[in-house]
Amino acid sequence: MESISATIRKPIFSFALLLGSIFLIPPIFEKLRLLRLVSLLVVGVLFGGSGLGLLNSKSETMVLLKDIGKIYLMFVAGLEIDMEQF
Repeated sequence: MESISATIRKPIFSFALLLGSIFLIPPIFEKLRLLRLVSLLVVGVLFGGSGLGLLNSKSETMVLLKDIGKIYLMFVAGLEIDMEQF
């Protein structure tokens, strides 16, 4: 039987934790009238090294997911820009 710390370090655990958070946490924040994007940032801080430490930020899986997250954040920010005012 594997220890809990060994299970937490597996990429499938990280992916499942993030995927579950993406579907469960944003609706709660919407009821509080907060942005979905803010909820995803809060989840990242909470589960990352600054919070509970459930996600290993040095693993290849997390580096890939962080890069995808940065691109998504820039994309969403770009959608919010009003080109008329720019």
